[in-house]
Amino acid sequence: MIVDVHCHVIVEEMTAPAVPENWRPAVRRENGRYRLAFRGRDISSVVSEFTDVGAMLGAAAATSVDHLLLSPWISLVPTEAEPAEARAVCEVHNTALAAITAAHPGRVSAVGAVVLQDPPLAARQVADLMTSQLRADRRVRSATYRVESDVVISSLISEKPFVYALPS
Repeated sequence: MIVDVHCHVIVEEMTAPAVPENWRPAVRRENGRYRLAFRGRDISSVVSEFTDVGAMLGAAAATSVDHLLLSPWISLVPTEAEPAEARAVCEVHNTALAAITAAHPGRVSAVGAVVLQDPPLAARQVADLMTSQLRADRRVRSATYRVESDVVISSLISEKPFVYALPS
């Protein structure tokens, strides 16, 4: 099985009015290419599909890729938001990504977003992500959480720490 482990996605739900305006990208196509407007920047460097998972799967299949690991577009992970706002944005990401993985079983996995500003909350969110078939790999600074009797989630502390799960 060939897995593409670097598939950024902007879920449609992130463009809805329920998302705080400063975290809501404007996504459009111009001359067949994506253009994004986000926080006063116009971004035209997008080279492939990253909003339509069905189209992403089609493009992947055309290159013999069997499985996609989706992650939120990193600019939309609310690392500098207040914790309450960050939690709301992360919930939008994670709920949408869980629905996408459920809609494409065996073909799509996803990495969720957690509230980095609140490490104890982030550890709980990681456990929730694991039970909803998502994974978390955004920077949590030192947290450990037991999901089940045989799985302990810990964070690796380095310049760019990542959350991981290992059998205990």
